[in-house]
Amino acid sequence: MKMSTVFLSTLIALSCNIAIVADNHGVYYSELEAFKNAPETKLMFDEDAHPMLGEIERDIITCKNLTYFQRFVRLLFLALDVVIVTPETMPFLYEYVDGICKKAEIQTPTIFITRQNGFFGAFAQKLLMSSGGIVIGQKLMKELSDDGLEGVIAHEIGHIKHNHVNKLLALGVAEIMIVFTLMRVLEVKSDVTPKDSVSEKRVKLCKFIAKILGLSHLASYISALIVNKRFEKEADAFAYDANGKGQGLIECFELLIKKDELREEDFVAVYELLQQNKASLSLNDYYDLLMRYYLARADQSIWNFYKKIYHETFIGAHPSPEARIATIKEYLAKQQA
Repeated sequence: MKMSTVFLSTLIALSCNIAIVADNHGVYYSELEAFKNAPETKLMFDEDAHPMLGEIERDIITCKNLTYFQRFVRLLFLALDVVIVTPETMPFLYEYVDGICKKAEIQTPTIFITRQNGFFGAFAQKLLMSSGGIVIGQKLMKELSDDGLEGVIAHEIGHIKHNHVNKLLALGVAEIMIVFTLMRVLEVKSDVTPKDSVSEKRVKLCKFIAKILGLSHLASYISALIVNKRFEKEADAFAYDANGKGQGLIECFELLIKKDELREEDFVAVYELLQQNKASLSLNDYYDLLMRYYLARADQSIWNFYKKIYHETFIGAHPSPEARIATIKEYLAKQQA
């Protein structure tokens, strides 16, 4: 029996029980479940199987579809423990990605899904003249509707369409040139001499390295000002303008906001639980747990502050989910008007 026949028959069987096997009632997650349960690929997703056997199954698909050079170019993707999606293994997902790329007049990238269940995200990369690749997390496929997933995929394809990775590489080369130019202008050089003692050499080298790092940070700020979230906005526009996936993107961003809100609710719930059980705990245990709670709260506060700086200044590459939702809604309102 052909592999494609096995996958499609498994998909039909799973589709009958879609509400049971998935949080998301879309065809892509059902297709993923069919892929994971098909005889030819079941072992690579089985947590109880010998890990090396699962990796062999995974690599059979990889080696069959990618040459040595293609694997080298996509080394970053393969390091994330991913499985290649083909027209035979996940035809609906492949057809959607291929359709977007044909419409955008670009090569279809290699499509990967992660073997880990907990990866909530996706990213794409096109290095130099390669066709590029896109990674899609299983958790993303589970928690988003088909429209939401298509919005995220269209956004990632937008990065490939607009050649963002290669532009970042060009900016990286420009940063190096800026650093060397500033070094010449400012006459930044190591003044270590053979006559210096070991301690003097260390001090001078440390000062020299500190100057280089300072110039590198300055150059990186310049490139950040040039980009200033423009690449993410272009990729968003590719999804909602060129491919009509505004509502799908909004769903994804609203889910991210909801996850943050749930995280805050978790802190409240744990604190209340600790207070409810205070009388049952020894004084030492109570204050130990309370200290751990406040350490976790401090860690989350630092993370929230970092996200605010990241989203609202030029330092971060991504606008905030709220800002992206507002931009898409404004665009949709104009289209309706």
